Amino acid sequence: MDERCGTCSTKHALLKRLANENGHLELKLMLGIFKMDGRTTIAVESILKKHGLTYIPEAHNYLKVNGDILDFTGLPMSKNELADKLLTEIEITPDQITEYKVGYHRDYLARWLVDEGLPYSLDEIWQIREECIKEIARKQCELTTDRLTMRPFRAEDGAMMYALNDDPEVLQYTGDMQFADVAAASAFLRNYDQYEKYSVGRLVVILKETGETLGWCGLKYHPAADEYDIGYRLFKRHWGKGYATESAKAAMKYGFETLKLDRIIGRARVENPASINVFNKLGMRFVEPYTEDGMNWVLYEMVREIQI
Repeated sequence: MDERCGTCSTKHALLKRLANENGHLELKLMLGIFKMDGRTTIAVESILKKHGLTYIPEAHNYLKVNGDILDFTGLPMSKNELADKLLTEIEITPDQITEYKVGYHRDYLARWLVDEGLPYSLDEIWQIREECIKEIARKQCELTTDRLTMRPFRAEDGAMMYALNDDPEVLQYTGDMQFADVAAASAFLRNYDQYEKYSVGRLVVILKETGETLGWCGLKYHPAADEYDIGYRLFKRHWGKGYATESAKAAMKYGFETLKLDRIIGRARVENPASINVFNKLGMRFVEPYTEDGMNWVLYEMVREIQI
C-alpha cells in the first residue's frame, strides 16, 4: 500500500476493514490510552513542563493480532514502548474512530483529572493536549542539510518576515504584498496552519555556522487545486550562494520520500531567471508558460519515481 500520511485512526481502520473483507477476523482494531510524555515524545517536553505535567493521557489507534501490537503510524516510540506506556485499551470497530474515540478519550481525561487532583478543567487539559499535538506536527517538519537548519514559523518571526518583504527586489516577482506592520506579520504566522493540517509548510532557513536567518523555503499545499508547490524567499545579501537550491532540495526530498507525494510544482515569473535556474538545478521539468493577473509565468514540475 502507498498511503499519504493518514491518521492512526484512518490507517488502522482501513486495514481492519480489508482484513475483515478477506476473512482475517483475528486482526483487532484497538483504541488505547497511553502516557504521552517528554521522554518518548520529545516535542512535547517543554509544553508539559510549562503546565506542570509529567504526561498527558493520549488516545491512539493500532492493530493487534494474537496479542502482538501492529502500529503503522510512525509514532516516536517502538511497539514495546507503546505497550509499556498503555494505561488502558479496548477493541473498537472501524466506525468508532471518530466521535466514539473522542468521547472515550475525553471521559478518560475527566476521570484522570479528578484522580490526580490536577488544577485543570477538561476543556483546559484538552487545549494543552491540542498544543502538544500541534508541536509534534511542527517538529516532524523540521529539516537539516550540510549548511542549514529549517524549522516551522513562529509568531516571533514576524519582524524577520516584515524585514524580508520590505525589500522591493525580494518581492519583485512574487505577486505578494508587504504586511501592514510587524504585528500583522506575526498574526499571519500565528495562524499559519499548514504544518498541522498537511504536514508541510514554509520553513525558516537558518545558517548553521552563524545562526543567522537567511529567509524561508519549503512546500505549500493548495487544497483547491490539490497540489504542492516549492517556494523560497531569501534576504538579498544571501542570494547567489546556493542556499535556495540546498534548502529546496531538502524540502522536496521530504515531500517525495516522507510524504510520498506524487508531484511537486514550481512557479516563476518569466522575468525571474534566478528562480527558474533553481528549478533546473532541482531537476524539475518545464511544463508550460501561462498568464495570470496580466503577468507571464512558467510552470515546472517534478514527479516521484515509483519503483516497480
